[in-house]
Amino acid sequence: MDIAVQAALLGMVAGSAVTLALTTYLRRRRPSPPDQDITTTQRRLLDALSNGTDGVALFDSANRLVTCNERYRSLLKPVAHLVEPDVPFETLMRALADAEGHDSDWLASKLASRDGATSEEQFRDGHWVMVNAYRITDGGWLRILRDITIRKLGEARERILSQLGQ
Repeated sequence: MDIAVQAALLGMVAGSAVTLALTTYLRRRRPSPPDQDITTTQRRLLDALSNGTDGVALFDSANRLVTCNERYRSLLKPVAHLVEPDVPFETLMRALADAEGHDSDWLASKLASRDGATSEEQFRDGHWVMVNAYRITDGGWLRILRDITIRKLGEARERILSQLGQ
């Protein structure tokens, strides 16, 4: 296996481990004292998420963006200027569909996918992103984006080499 593919796979495993560890920690930790400042807790969580390689966004039960890390914005480059708290998910996806030239079927599938949904998207500039969505208990949902460009390039290289070898 090519070294670039191995590096990409290792990066994906490491990113998944960090995401799993953080999720497990958040589920198991004791509730905060009632007088703890929510803003401080949110800032700590965002600081922790910003140190990872994944783009992470939290949407409320009305499908509005609550918060996200900078990596999330950077992975949604074509619509990064819209990625702000309280923006509806539908607004983001409509703008992304327009920017990337996607049709109404693509938009409908994005608006319908939430719990456990996984997809891989290629952007016009050539980068690839894996998208995972998870429901949370209050009706909101978590969206995690991971850059998989290196993996996809490695797969393409392997296909070409395989075809040349036939």
